[in-house]
Amino acid sequence: MKRAFLFLPLFFSFVLAQRVPTVDDLLNIKSAGSPQISPDGNRVAHTVTETDWKQDAFVTHIWIADVKTGRTAQLTRGEKSAGNAQWSPDGEWLAFTSDRIGGKN
Repeated sequence: MKRAFLFLPLFFSFVLAQRVPTVDDLLNIKSAGSPQISPDGNRVAHTVTETDWKQDAFVTHIWIADVKTGRTAQLTRGEKSAGNAQWSPDGEWLAFTSDRIGGKN
């Protein structure tokens, strides 16, 4: 049900433009998920998944958002995905898993 809300703005933009979305349009939508609130409540780590057309795959990376300012920063980058973020009890560290080239984590 949460993912349906991510598609609504795109759907309405196509309706207003009088154009039916294509499969490629839908595959180009970035999706956010897996929010993890820091213990002090000041930051949120979350994932953003997007299509990597060169690899013919979906790639997920971790972003961090500052709750007070709304600023975001991409934490992980590269051709492989990262996810499963968890804050340390004191909120100073963020642990996560990351795929590596060669199929290793």
